Amino acid sequence: MGKGKKLSQKIGFFAGVIAFIVVLLLKTPTGMEVGAKITIGLLLWMAIWWATDAVPLSITSLLPLVIFPLFKVVNAKEIAKAYMSQEIMLFVGGFFISEALEESGLHVRFSLGLVNLLGTSPKKIILSMMIAVGFISMWISNTTATIMALPIVLSIIEFYKDSIKKENLAVNTETGSFAFATALMLGIAFAASIGGMGTPIGTPPNIIFMSIAKQMFPNAPTLTFFDFSKFGILFIILFLPFTWFMLTSVFFKPGFTGLKESREIFRKELQKLGKMNKKEIIVAVVFIITVLLWIFRVDINFGSFTLKGWSTLLNVGKFVHDSTIAIFAALLLYIIPVDVKKFETVLKTESIKNLPWDIILIFGGGLALADAVIATKIPEYVSSKLTFLQHTNLLLVIFIVGGTGFLIAQFTSHTSATSIFMPIAGSIAIAAKMHPYLVMLPTTFAISLAFSLPASTPPNVVVMTGGHVEVKDMLKAGLTIGIIGLIILVFYMYFIGVPLLNIANMPY
Repeated sequence: MGKGKKLSQKIGFFAGVIAFIVVLLLKTPTGMEVGAKITIGLLLWMAIWWATDAVPLSITSLLPLVIFPLFKVVNAKEIAKAYMSQEIMLFVGGFFISEALEESGLHVRFSLGLVNLLGTSPKKIILSMMIAVGFISMWISNTTATIMALPIVLSIIEFYKDSIKKENLAVNTETGSFAFATALMLGIAFAASIGGMGTPIGTPPNIIFMSIAKQMFPNAPTLTFFDFSKFGILFIILFLPFTWFMLTSVFFKPGFTGLKESREIFRKELQKLGKMNKKEIIVAVVFIITVLLWIFRVDINFGSFTLKGWSTLLNVGKFVHDSTIAIFAALLLYIIPVDVKKFETVLKTESIKNLPWDIILIFGGGLALADAVIATKIPEYVSSKLTFLQHTNLLLVIFIVGGTGFLIAQFTSHTSATSIFMPIAGSIAIAAKMHPYLVMLPTTFAISLAFSLPASTPPNVVVMTGGHVEVKDMLKAGLTIGIIGLIILVFYMYFIGVPLLNIANMPY
């Protein structure tokens, strides 16, 4: 234990180990396997270490590789597979695509173009930046999307501060009191978290959900990239404008209208970028092809007719996965030359070194826990003890489970919260005799709605570094919007999600 460790980390370190030992010493309940008790003990140990950051999150994620084989829960060969699954490779491919977007600068062109298109009044600028960040974070990490947007929004804030002073408007532009700046900064942070819900690669909890759902319920149809995205994007279309309205019309009213020079300023910034260069064109083409391959991989049923997916036409449906497409895109970005003479490509060796191994290991740790949960029949045991849920209102079950995930994620990383809670959500679904997607999918989204505190999610930390946001403002707006979002999500799942995904007719 290093000298730099906080007291909470030191307490957490020993509390995690003690919790595991205590569970081991307890008598195994009737009907529960010994391996299940060991798995629950390790789950508590990892949850405490993840919550207190007693050791690096990624190192905590390696515990299953040691504990499960030693205690004969799952053998080493099987547990190691969890750390490099096809879902993790989907994340890896998505990471390389995000690196290419950042390297090419397409995100800046997209953001400025959107502001220029929608208008330059204070509210419209906030909406433009939220749409831009939300869209970008569907494809790259929420943190990266926010970091990319930060210098743009800071320059916008400075421009408006100077313009307000020049025009002698009665608007307080002091740091912490400039409502426009607070709304804009919180807008990009919240939009990054909301946008991440749009695709499987948008944020780690999405892939964790898909992986654990597949492990726990192998008979349930796997949600394809297209299935997940149509559910996620429709929710974003509903919830992002609501979030914008709450920020700009309820919590932080800008207090002034548009300024004369602002549209010309943004137009000039866009003109400075010039025409798209070869690198941007390559990235744009690869990106569009990748999205189309994801959407049209499997058959799409329109009711009266079915559009055959390319995997069906090529008779490879049982062999390929969305990760196949993601890695194919990554290979293209490493192979297609930007400069033929120099054989310079979009991505370079440095991109491999930038792979977020900490996130990958946390993925693996969560999937390893799910493996053990299934192997030791914990879902069956939990469902036998929660049979009363069969008579509980479906909407109430979704709200309670989703709300619990929402609360947990306020104080710990969304990745670790999802890893801990997904197997529990799946078990509760079995107990309530409802399709697991009805509980697990909204719970995954509820976790992404946890953006009330700086510690809740990295985008919040990023905007805090830029100033203009106080914790009390983040808490006030984030908690209110998150709770209302949770309620919207419950009804969205029931009234839109069920028919949209045809969950009522899905086996599991």
